[in-house]
Amino acid sequence: MAGRGVRSWVVLAAVAAVAATGAWAQTRDTGRIEGTVADETGAVLPNVAVQVIQVETGQTRSLTTDERGRYRAVLLSAGTYTITAELSGFAKISREGVVLHVGESLSVDVTLQPAGVEEVLTVTGEAPIIETTRTTESTLLNRAAVENLPVNGRDFRDFALLAPGAGSSPGLRSPLRFNGQQGDYTGLTVDGADYTDPFFAEFSGSLETKNFAISQEAIQEFQVLTNGFEAEFGRSTGAIINVISKSGTNTFHGGIHEFWRNHALASNDAFGNEPIDFNQNQFGGYIGGPIAQDKAFFFFATDIQRRDAPLIVQFLRDVEGIGIPELGIANLGDLEGDIGQSVDLDTYFGKVDFALNQDHHVSFRVNYSKNDTVNFTGGQGQEVVSGSESNFEDFEDRVYSVYADLTSVLSDKAFNEFKFQVIDETRPRAAKGPGPEIQIFDTTGGGGIGRRFFLPIEGTTRRWQFTNNFSYLFGDHDLKMGVDYVYSPLIQNVFIGFASGVYLFPNLEAFQARQPLGFIQQVGFNQGVTEANTLAEPFKQHDLGVYFQDKWQPTSTLTLNLGLRYEAQYNDPSQAPVAGSFNSENADDTNNWAPRFGFAWDPTGSGKTVVRGGSGLYYGRTASIFFVTNGSGLKSGTVFAFPPPGNLVFPDLLPEVVTGPNDPNLPFPLGNPNITFTDPNFENPRVWQTTLGVEHEIMEETTVGATFSYSETDFLRRGGGFIDFDANLPPQGSSRTCGFAGDSDCVDSFGRYIWPPAPFGGPAGARPDPEVTKASVSSSEAESEYKSLTLWLRRGLTKNVQGFVNYTLSQSEGNADTQRDTEVFLGASDPLNPDVDFGTDDLDIRHRLNAQALFELPYEISFATLLTWRSGRSAAAYIGFDYNNDGNSGARGIFSDRPIGPDGQLVPRFPERQPNFFTFDIRLLKAFDLGDAGYIEGSFEVFNLFNNDNLESNQFFFADPAYLDLNLPGPRREIQLGIRYRF
Repeated sequence: MAGRGVRSWVVLAAVAAVAATGAWAQTRDTGRIEGTVADETGAVLPNVAVQVIQVETGQTRSLTTDERGRYRAVLLSAGTYTITAELSGFAKISREGVVLHVGESLSVDVTLQPAGVEEVLTVTGEAPIIETTRTTESTLLNRAAVENLPVNGRDFRDFALLAPGAGSSPGLRSPLRFNGQQGDYTGLTVDGADYTDPFFAEFSGSLETKNFAISQEAIQEFQVLTNGFEAEFGRSTGAIINVISKSGTNTFHGGIHEFWRNHALASNDAFGNEPIDFNQNQFGGYIGGPIAQDKAFFFFATDIQRRDAPLIVQFLRDVEGIGIPELGIANLGDLEGDIGQSVDLDTYFGKVDFALNQDHHVSFRVNYSKNDTVNFTGGQGQEVVSGSESNFEDFEDRVYSVYADLTSVLSDKAFNEFKFQVIDETRPRAAKGPGPEIQIFDTTGGGGIGRRFFLPIEGTTRRWQFTNNFSYLFGDHDLKMGVDYVYSPLIQNVFIGFASGVYLFPNLEAFQARQPLGFIQQVGFNQGVTEANTLAEPFKQHDLGVYFQDKWQPTSTLTLNLGLRYEAQYNDPSQAPVAGSFNSENADDTNNWAPRFGFAWDPTGSGKTVVRGGSGLYYGRTASIFFVTNGSGLKSGTVFAFPPPGNLVFPDLLPEVVTGPNDPNLPFPLGNPNITFTDPNFENPRVWQTTLGVEHEIMEETTVGATFSYSETDFLRRGGGFIDFDANLPPQGSSRTCGFAGDSDCVDSFGRYIWPPAPFGGPAGARPDPEVTKASVSSSEAESEYKSLTLWLRRGLTKNVQGFVNYTLSQSEGNADTQRDTEVFLGASDPLNPDVDFGTDDLDIRHRLNAQALFELPYEISFATLLTWRSGRSAAAYIGFDYNNDGNSGARGIFSDRPIGPDGQLVPRFPERQPNFFTFDIRLLKAFDLGDAGYIEGSFEVFNLFNNDNLESNQFFFADPAYLDLNLPGPRREIQLGIRYRF
């Protein structure tokens, strides 16, 4: 493990030495057009008057070529441009049809002819497809792709899964993961401003759900930055999804749409089950145009969904006749049947752009989204669930965002951008039934009966962001520097957890005998659990980013991007003291220096081939849920009992308020409290990444390429969230007998330390801090490693065809805790020896193949396809008992220790694979021209055209006969019909 760190610092020392000269980056929401003006002999021409005119808005940038005949237009909005060049003695030339995409740096050279009969020469054609000065690996989805590719649910972020190295988690939180990094560290920016939630690290408006938070009609295009993004971009270790929104133009445009599907247009699932009645309508529209020609514009868009779907409660085993008289339930079979689910989604987007004058432009937008779900289960598209209605919830999510920016041309060489954004998100979640929760693992398959352990929830977050970027051009250098500040107060956070108690049963027979495996409840010492877990005042986080970068072109064929970024994160202390001697503060992280280096080399000088690569450090941001506030981690009286003491009889609960561990009203002594705290040395994750790739144009508008990427990550989180990591374990020592044959020194043959058991579970022996029992800590000691090779073919729009295909071979290994919504049972099997767990992790998918294409056919017909194939996800192995008696567990008390296989060897955390996954989606669209009134489009879409099973398993108990039984079918084939009117 140490070798990886040594290699990192040797390379980074060299990078840092070079980085003192500076670094340029593509901007988040704009692009640039540059080039050289020469005469017909190739001699460069200084003092040429150049105008770069955006066709859609008429906005103009006036420039003059320098002594080397160069012009550089930066901070340009994506769109179509005309470039004119004029010099006395030469015919004026106009280059039309230059299409600029977000983040692009186009090189468009111009040749002037001597003045003659024709005073103005006009040429057409886009810029070269290869960006010979771009060092970052990225995937672009242009406006045609966003508007025409089939997307299941109109959530534009699904297109990001087409990028190399992309994957999705089977859960709901931050489902997009890139390059061996957890989804917590995937960034989403809209118009250059951060659009992630500071508490959960999920995308704002999509907390624990998958829905559109911004209208697809409002998205112009976006790119996914996956490797080597420059110093302007921060707080992400995996990838950044970089989105730009539409604006109005000098022409009025608008449209309305309706997309519809129901059970009659769906196929049977992988088990032959017919689709049960459901109906889904997605409708909305957009309108945009000028307020004042060439000066001011408006744009408005909305997307709305109304979905009524079946939700069938069906336990995995026959429960007919089984009652729970203690809770007034005569027959569990009566809980089965259709209870129904509705999902109502709304989003509204408005934007105004206007020019204060020729040099200063302002944009202002507002976005609102809401999600109302009745009988939310925590799943996506589920029709049959094994938990009862009392285990579900009514879910709401409201998001308001306000954004403004000012772009200023200070001179021919100096430019400035200022951005401001505030996002407010409120999410109340109401329980459907009373406690306690009952978990019967082989009956409910992870569902349950009774109030879900984490409900109710009442959360409100806010995020203020201020960003300023300054650019200066001189000689061969384009300098850029900036500062980014984010203030994130957690306004309200009722997040109690286990307040209503949870009884755990290993199977139906144990439940009928009332023999629970374990019991969990949170009580409040000297105060109620609700009050104890509500913020008295906002819990605040401050994030600062400062960077300096330079694009240096020492020759016409070589570009160097050199930069340095600094990041700091400041966290409020806990609002309630942490018992015992452990740290009650939340660690700040203020030493994040990130040198970055990139290069692009055109070896032939023809613009047909480019070699690009780079190396640098990247830091993630830790969400506030992993720190101790008075509502997101302090469990001063959480009781974990495995098995429950005999004097606690189902369904009895402990009092919500107790005076202390030996309260006479308790059925048994609680012992000292369990606590949660943050390691004072906690740091944000750090990635060292290096890439090397080549791209070559093989024919018109068509390139092929290959990229190798290698990443090392350290300071990954261990503990926190749903994973226990006890920092108050009794000390090691060989003087005690462990009680296992061959383990008299308390270390097993695999190097894992073993503690003798205590009467109620967990380790026996004197703990270092006698005032507390378990001290669950969020620390940052884990590591990971990722390697990938990507091959791709990309075709721009030519001869009515555009698209790309990419294949990625990769390997991901590590010893970190898994993401909160995937394999949350797995933490460190031995917190004192993390290296024993290093190996294949939950992010490992060896093979991925993605493809998309758009064909413009005769008779106003277009045909679009999406294809995704990947090898199976890594599959976990759980154990049903605390092998080393350290008391550490994952979600719902399931232990994170690793089993021993039939061969006597320690089973890896992820020893097996799920089946491969394949889906093929299509859209066929026919347009009917209405002349001046616009046109109508009818669309026919099929998702999972071949109705592939895409089976997976959620049976991960290694010794269970049902281990890895394929019990989860993938989405069935569904047809969607649509109609759009546009003008």
